[in-house]
Amino acid sequence: MSFQLKQGTTFLINDELIENFPWYDFSDVSDIAIDWHDRRSPTVKLTVSCTSQPECSAVIRLKKVTECKLPEMGLRLLQFSHLILENVRSQQWENVWYRIYDLDFQEPSFRFRSGHIEIQ
Repeated sequence: MSFQLKQGTTFLINDELIENFPWYDFSDVSDIAIDWHDRRSPTVKLTVSCTSQPECSAVIRLKKVTECKLPEMGLRLLQFSHLILENVRSQQWENVWYRIYDLDFQEPSFRFRSGHIEIQ
């Protein structure tokens, strides 16, 4: 199954999305927000530009984040050179189902329980 990157569509992060979504098409992070509304596990919102469709961006919302590693901003902008999202349930990290990271630099890196992607 292929995913159409149309404005206004939302996708739940699951194994099918991991397998078929065009992750390679997203690189530069234009906005990041971290919300600790429940005081235990934050929600991270990343707005990432789309290379093939510059008029679109993806808002990636990661819920119940247990790890958030960001690169030193002075050395490298907040971007993904090769964005990877993987199912890490088999590694049995507590409350972690997925990991999103940069294959080349390992950061940014996030471990989280659930989330979704909205195309804007």
